[in-house]
Amino acid sequence: MIVTDNADFAKLCRSMRNQGRGEDGSWLSHERVGYNYRLSDIHCALGLAQVERLGELLERRDRVARRYHRALEGIPHLRRLDDSPATKRSWFVYIVELSPAADRGARDRILPRLRAAGIGCQAYFPAIHRQPFLKDLVHLPLGRLRETEIAADRCLALPFFPQLGDEQIEYVAEELRNAVRSEFAMSGMPVAVGDGLAGFSEPETALRERV
Repeated sequence: MIVTDNADFAKLCRSMRNQGRGEDGSWLSHERVGYNYRLSDIHCALGLAQVERLGELLERRDRVARRYHRALEGIPHLRRLDDSPATKRSWFVYIVELSPAADRGARDRILPRLRAAGIGCQAYFPAIHRQPFLKDLVHLPLGRLRETEIAADRCLALPFFPQLGDEQIEYVAEELRNAVRSEFAMSGMPVAVGDGLAGFSEPETALRERV
């Protein structure tokens, strides 16, 4: 579902979802290349019902995110998402990021530990320029996309839905804390309590240069 207050953009979207047909939907008259994205009546009804509850749904997701934020505080070498001033986040997903001090394989070693504990989690989000279809087509005139790759190699998504309870969140946080501490202890990194990059002996910029 797309919501817009721009009449021209709405017209374009209606055409694109209806195989590129014009505004009148004339049969076999296509103004552009489009798609068959026409919703059924039942899907439209479900979408409208969700829009009517939008405020409630956002509030419930925000509650889960805030609870996560508190539960994950103090895990060494782990970053939580910061709020941006004058914005309201929809919390489509809850992501945490390992610090640049972690090697590229750390996140992928932590994921199976969480899954073994019954926690659904996923690497999130792969860098687009590394996708099989694009990796041989992408031209990078300024060199490697360092920040993109740092995030792609070190971010993971935790279980997230409006009905997630406090006990479940605490369980996820505790298992993640144990997994992160174990991973960094095995690699010889300090595991003193702190948030984000707290406790590192080098500034973040120096760490990123080695990534």
